[in-house]
Amino acid sequence: MEDQSAVCDLVAEMIATHPKCELAGKGCDGLSAIELALRLKPDILVLDVIMPGVGGIEILRRLGGSLPFMKVLIFSGKQEPHIVRALMQAGIHGFVNKNGPLSELRKALEAVALGNTWFNEDFSRT
Repeated sequence: MEDQSAVCDLVAEMIATHPKCELAGKGCDGLSAIELALRLKPDILVLDVIMPGVGGIEILRRLGGSLPFMKVLIFSGKQEPHIVRALMQAGIHGFVNKNGPLSELRKALEAVALGNTWFNEDFSRT
C-alpha cells in the first residue's frame, strides 16, 4: 500500500515527539515488527491489522507469550467482527481507528502506558 510507509512514519514521529514516550524502534512491515519486538522488548507495541508481509493478527500469534509484559495497541481502519474477535482473543490492550483524529492515538498510548485499556466506541460495539 502506498500510504503504509507514510502512516508508519507519522506514528513513529508522533511517539518520538511525545513527552512521555520513547520510540524504541520502527518496523513498517510485519517481519521487522516481530524481529524488533523480540529484540527490543518494548513496553507497548503499536500494530496495524494490515501490514506488508505479515499482518497484525499473525504477528501476535507468532509472538505468542514470548513478551508477557508487552502491551499491544492496534491502530487500524479494520473493525469487522471477525477481526475484532481475533484481536480480543490475542489479548490486545487497545484499538484506535485510523479514521479518527490522531489525538485519539496519543490518548490511547497514555492510557495503555498507565495500565489501562483504550477501545474506540465503534470497536466496543462490534
